[in-house]
Amino acid sequence: MLFRRREPDGLLERVRTYLWPRRSFSRSVQYFSKRILRLNATPHSVAAGVAAGVFASFFPLGAHFVVAAVLCWMIAGNLVAAALGAVFFGNPLTSPLLWGASWETGKLLLHERLPK
Repeated sequence: MLFRRREPDGLLERVRTYLWPRRSFSRSVQYFSKRILRLNATPHSVAAGVAAGVFASFFPLGAHFVVAAVLCWMIAGNLVAAALGAVFFGNPLTSPLLWGASWETGKLLLHERLPK
């Protein structure tokens, strides 16, 4: 391959890069936005896919892609855009915030009556 590293990154370096990008967070946001803009689909399909992915990122771990795929199929969204939306919003940095928001929403809906 033309653009391959001589020595691939190890596990520790891949985890570090995933949590803290090499360049900056704004560059990562630009990268994801360019990936979404370059999709070969209608604007409605891309928007519906991203919305499904963001919605699916509020579900517990492991169910993101399944929920995003089912929701995409129901609203005729783009599956690639849904996967990008779920990955971008469901990362380890935002997961504690999403879990806290889900917990507080559940308490609000149950009127602070949690099962014992």
